[in-house]
Amino acid sequence: MITPTKLDGGSLTQLAAASDKLAYAQTHIFSRIVAFLQAARQHLHGLLDDFLGLFPQTKQLVTAFETAVASSDGVKTYAYLLILIIAGASIEWLYRSYAFGALRALEAAVPNSPLQALSFGLRLFAIKLFALLLFAIVVVALSISFAWPPGVQDAVLTLTLWLFLVRLASLILQIVTAPNAPRLRLLPMSDLRVRWLDAMTVITAGTLSAGWLLSDLIDRNAADAAHVAGSVRFIAATSVTVLLLAVIGLWVRMTRARARIRGIARPQMPVPFFVTAIIIATYALWLIGADTMAGTVAVLALMLAAERLLRQVVGRLWPAVAVPAPPPEPHHEQEPEEVVSFLAVLPGVVLRIGRLVIAMSALAACALIWNLPVMEMPASDSLLGKATVRLLGVIALFLAADAVIAAVRAAIDSRISAVGPVGHEGNPGPNARLLTLLPLARKALVIVVSAIFLLSILSVLGIDIAPLLAGASVVGIAIGFGAQTLVRDVISGIFYLLEDVFRVGEYIEGGAGTRGTVERITLRSVALRHHNGPLHYVPYGVLGAVRNNSRDWVIEKFNIPLPLDTDSEMVRKLIKAVGEELLQDEEFGPYIIEPLKGRLYRVEPGLKLFRCKFMSLPGKQFEVRAAAYRYLEQALIAAGVHYANPMPQLMTVDPNTLTAR
Repeated sequence: MITPTKLDGGSLTQLAAASDKLAYAQTHIFSRIVAFLQAARQHLHGLLDDFLGLFPQTKQLVTAFETAVASSDGVKTYAYLLILIIAGASIEWLYRSYAFGALRALEAAVPNSPLQALSFGLRLFAIKLFALLLFAIVVVALSISFAWPPGVQDAVLTLTLWLFLVRLASLILQIVTAPNAPRLRLLPMSDLRVRWLDAMTVITAGTLSAGWLLSDLIDRNAADAAHVAGSVRFIAATSVTVLLLAVIGLWVRMTRARARIRGIARPQMPVPFFVTAIIIATYALWLIGADTMAGTVAVLALMLAAERLLRQVVGRLWPAVAVPAPPPEPHHEQEPEEVVSFLAVLPGVVLRIGRLVIAMSALAACALIWNLPVMEMPASDSLLGKATVRLLGVIALFLAADAVIAAVRAAIDSRISAVGPVGHEGNPGPNARLLTLLPLARKALVIVVSAIFLLSILSVLGIDIAPLLAGASVVGIAIGFGAQTLVRDVISGIFYLLEDVFRVGEYIEGGAGTRGTVERITLRSVALRHHNGPLHYVPYGVLGAVRNNSRDWVIEKFNIPLPLDTDSEMVRKLIKAVGEELLQDEEFGPYIIEPLKGRLYRVEPGLKLFRCKFMSLPGKQFEVRAAAYRYLEQALIAAGVHYANPMPQLMTVDPNTLTAR
């Protein structure tokens, strides 16, 4: 049974207010939709009016152009244009003649790797870009010195900018395709596909830039020809859309034919479908007057395409990070491993930096499309301006922090890989300190960069971080008092590391009775692997005094019991000879620092003790001692000397013999 609930006057008032807000929101959204549809309808009518008024206004422009050409100013204009073209082309031809040798050498070069091919391609791009800049600078500089009729200089500068943009697009594409030097191509493409792609790029860039620049030129200099400017924009946008759709259709046909030949199953949702949808959506948004939305969609699509191209180029430059290293040379053993390790981590860094550049370029393009006063937005009082600036700041900080963290990790991982692992019984060597400190430095740097990133985000969002820092210090003091053991462990570990008490791979003994090989070091504890296998985690605070058995060198001593009638000097020389022989051994000689020596240590009932000692690398004394025992045994047997028997001997004596004496 449902019991009805009675509402008091306050509840009814709140309910009525909420209902009014909901109705206002619905009305506001509906009005915005209606306004958008009306604006789209007006824009479509405007395009229709542009087509209806195209021919009369075009006729007027042609008549005015013919009149201007037939006048004396028209003759001067032709002469000036001819001078500009000849001067710009001559300067570019002179420069290309000077750089002809370098261009031919780079195009004929045979790169040893894709990375070197990229280096050659960038040099070619720099040489050709400088020639293009020379042409543009000479034309612009000379155009300023002439007295042009009204509007003609604007047209000349517009034409120069159009030529510059079209040629620049072609040059940028040639970095990847290299039409004149197939060996420098960063992507596997045939000559036919390269020429076809270059032609499509030039046509697309030329059509778009021509429609944009020509319509703006008409708007600035022929106010009575607005229909012509609108028609030019429509023709350019429609032509580019049709061209791109035709290219995609041809691409789909070629892909299907190649898949049938190779017997490869096509994906369920191919990439051309999404590309076609984006092109149609962009064109539809532009048709209904949503220019900013269309531009934003186009920029985002270009950003995704650039990121995909970046991944393909990076994969081409570093095709296999697991390629076996070349055989090491005796005089620099670590160089090949370090190079391979660096190449293994470099692609990630390049990808992140490239993505940062692409994202920042896309944000700048969107700011231009939306006509945002970027320089004035930080001082703006509008909520949208402040939110936009803060959002851009957060995105830029995130991308920058990601790139910095990736670079730090890559550099440290590369150095760790170059040092190489340390075995349980091997000598850690001087590089073991790097294996000890670099992982801690990597963690510390990542934590520091992340903390700075978070504080910077809070500052960008307008949050005052000074109280947070003060509060963090108070909280830190409280935690320090409450976790004294933890603080003691961390501080003790810092001093252990600063004083270089032990390193990864060294065998140590702690004051707490623990011993073993250092396998891992953290900010609070050290992991020790006992020689029997168990792994001990020892906090620094209880580690106490440390005995390091793997630092620099060790002296090993052992005794040899020999009979009392053994010649001591002969034994001393024999031990010395064994030490020299052991020093020449290929397996154990490199471990010995000072050779084996011996002397008479003391005389006991029934035997002589000879003390032997040698100096070796830490951790290798046991192997050298075992080898010394084998060599000494063989030498003593050859000399007719046997080990003394320390056990007491019982002798039986005849009583008659004692009586006779």
